[in-house]
Amino acid sequence: MLQSIGGVVFLFWAYNVLNFIIKGDFMNSLMDMKVGDVAFVANINLDGAIYQRLGDLGITPGTKIECVQKSPLGDPVAYMVRGAVIALRSETAAGVLVTPEVSP
Repeated sequence: MLQSIGGVVFLFWAYNVLNFIIKGDFMNSLMDMKVGDVAFVANINLDGAIYQRLGDLGITPGTKIECVQKSPLGDPVAYMVRGAVIALRSETAAGVLVTPEVSP
């Protein structure tokens, strides 16, 4: 199991490197997403209880996430994660780095 997780992490890293070389895109935070954007979680730069809570909600590296709605004042923002809509404050969303989904 651990070996397969390492392979997924490597593939995710390789994808990010190639994306950066080809398109200049790398990682943005959830805050940079617009309504309708789809991305994959690359890294979570948060500590303690917030990190644990995001994991409990299913926000882990490799998870597909979609920005579905922004409040009128911009905070919080609703995201679709594993079939559930989750609202995150901007300070939490800033710590979640994502890579954009590439259209075929």
